[in-house]
Amino acid sequence: MTQATTHTHPQGKKLRHKDIKQPDEFISLSARVFAWAQQNQTTVLIAVGVAVAALLLIAGIRWYVQSRAANASRAFYGANELFKREQWDEAQKGFASLASSYGGTAYGNLAKLYAGRAALNANKPGEAVPLLTEFIGAAPSPALEQIGRVALARALADTSNVAGAREQLDRALTLDGPLVPEAQIQLARIEERDGSKEKAIELYKKYLADEPDGTAAALARMRLSALGVEPPASPNAMTLPIGGGAGSPIQIQ
Repeated sequence: MTQATTHTHPQGKKLRHKDIKQPDEFISLSARVFAWAQQNQTTVLIAVGVAVAALLLIAGIRWYVQSRAANASRAFYGANELFKREQWDEAQKGFASLASSYGGTAYGNLAKLYAGRAALNANKPGEAVPLLTEFIGAAPSPALEQIGRVALARALADTSNVAGAREQLDRALTLDGPLVPEAQIQLARIEERDGSKEKAIELYKKYLADEPDGTAAALARMRLSALGVEPPASPNAMTLPIGGGAGSPIQIQ
């Protein structure tokens, strides 16, 4: 019987002939691949061309996106400078143009909010409504959504859409953001004008409980007094007895 040829490893381990042949088989496979490539040059060239084109497309898209974001950032800065200088009409045009040209970018979306606010400040609530409505539909965070809804409520109220304004404020109060107190005051004013006295009183009290020294605290106290309710005193008020003794206190603010 013929025995399998073996070789001795330097450390004494015996290797079979087929183990020694493995590198030769790899070389043989490489040669077959090379030969196939030579016989199918057209297929290989097409595959390489497709791969290169895909890489160029990805690079081109990345450059395009980055370029649009940079242009949108510059346009936003320019319009915001007008906004800070209270040039409302010019700011609105700048932000509206940015939103139209770069709507798919973060700055383009945010521009709709600023364009709406600029229109409000220019006493053009009718123009503010569609801008703010579109922004709310794609607001990137609950805080920004709340800001948009409070602004939209103001625009709707100024266009006599009281029901729409109330809905926006109700929804704004459910969001985590910086304008909860402002939403409370706006909603209280709407409820008061609409004859919902108890609801208005509740909202004014809630505002004063949360913001006793807020920017609308004086308004809330005044409206509570007008509605026949004794408002809570300001925490900064001091009371002094008349004549330095017993008697009615005098509030000094």
